[in-house]
Amino acid sequence: MKSLYKNFRESIAARLRTHFRSKEQFEDIAYVMVQMLKLPMQQARTLARKGAAQRKKINRLPQMKNSADALATLRSLNVPLDLPEALRVLDAHAGKSYLLALPFSVSAMSLIAHLVRDTKRRFYIIDTRFTRYYFHPFLVAPETLERVQLIPAAAMLRQNRAATQEAATYVTFPDLESTSLDTARRVRFLGHGRCRRAKNEIRA
Repeated sequence: MKSLYKNFRESIAARLRTHFRSKEQFEDIAYVMVQMLKLPMQQARTLARKGAAQRKKINRLPQMKNSADALATLRSLNVPLDLPEALRVLDAHAGKSYLLALPFSVSAMSLIAHLVRDTKRRFYIIDTRFTRYYFHPFLVAPETLERVQLIPAAAMLRQNRAATQEAATYVTFPDLESTSLDTARRVRFLGHGRCRRAKNEIRA
């Protein structure tokens, strides 16, 4: 009887932790929209609520036992980014190494899930506590094993300088890092928008 009560109590406690963690994440996302996009709080909360189902799905992917299924799920997601167009533009650089400075988003993860299909290319992704968690399927899936690595910025620089003829894609997420304005400059991305890149990052 005591064991049954203990299990019931632990189950309730786990559900409460999940509930409050999700609520805290929801409020954090809404707050960021208000601060960065200058949206009214109510509109920000509505948008954050609409993305809840997809966030829940993304949060489950690193825990999936079948990493190949996790990558397939990422590739099948309906994302705002025009994936065919992005892949077409990047395909023009198929034989070269290049740097992608991306926002840390579902669109970016889906894009990378498509890019890693290129078995002739290696992928070096910036190592952070977030990429360590969310990119776990990329590191262990049979199709990407050893071709996808998480490395710190300094190691990216060394890798780029010592690069062989093998094409490589370097991926950074500037919104996961901090840089002062005097160490950044603007560069074009996919011929359209502009993003900031630290001077000590790899040249495209």
